[in-house]
Amino acid sequence: MANPFAPSNDAGHTTLERLSQGADFRVNTTIPALTHTIGGTVELEGITTFVISDRLGKPWARVTMAPVAFAVNAPADVSVEFNFSAFETPSPAVLAEVFPNRAFDLHVTTHWRLRFWGSTWYEALPLYGTYTLPIPHTLQDQFDAVVRNPLQTSPSNAGTNATVELLSASGGTFRINATVPALSLLPGVIVVGSPTTTVVISDALGKRWAKVVFNSVALPMDATSRVSVEGAFSMFSLPTASVVQEAVATNNFAMLVDSNWSISAWGRVWFDKLPLHSQFDVNSTTGAQLWGLVKCKLYVC
Repeated sequence: MANPFAPSNDAGHTTLERLSQGADFRVNTTIPALTHTIGGTVELEGITTFVISDRLGKPWARVTMAPVAFAVNAPADVSVEFNFSAFETPSPAVLAEVFPNRAFDLHVTTHWRLRFWGSTWYEALPLYGTYTLPIPHTLQDQFDAVVRNPLQTSPSNAGTNATVELLSASGGTFRINATVPALSLLPGVIVVGSPTTTVVISDALGKRWAKVVFNSVALPMDATSRVSVEGAFSMFSLPTASVVQEAVATNNFAMLVDSNWSISAWGRVWFDKLPLHSQFDVNSTTGAQLWGLVKCKLYVC
């Protein structure tokens, strides 16, 4: 059976489709002929369970597969329904490697009950394999892109760029709209923030002087989505005096951005405090948007 977590195989004969907003999905694949001489049918009987473990051997999820039957002497196009469920989280050491490596190894074990030509040949044939789940777009990538990329003033955009809506200049509230690519092929929902996420802004010397608090946001893990999240800007200090003087002289002021995200998936906390970082200049569009809020806090809008 082809890797059920991959969207296509090398020959281009395997596809994956979601059956609902839940955890059910279908794999359509072509199975090559097992023999070219003897006819007959092979059957994978009953509900088959695949147990998924991390590289340290900790089981954390299972996939159940519906029965399937196909001819043994000719290529067979089959469609098999699966259901994914997570009952634990992977080991902390494994989770710490996921985003730096941009990949997540799934170690899968199963036992198959197989019938050939009407007779049971294997009651519980042990099988195992390792599948690498690529993660081309990490959360650090998305965080950095949203902070650095120009935030247009248009309230909506059908493209992939982030946009911003100023809700209240005096209150420092705004809404960011961004397109987030799929993070994986496994069905599920990821929740960021519990219940809020705080982004801290510092000057070039590391002095913290402002923050933005965002509401939590939920998005599908296996599909590109357009999300909107509201933020509230506030100042609790001023940048270092020498940094401000240099900024006045050079018209250049770099702002450092740090945050720790609480991330849940499949109803469990995977990352309690995932550190994310970025920076932008006051002359950028992002900086101009923020500077408008700063002036409202210091003076009058």
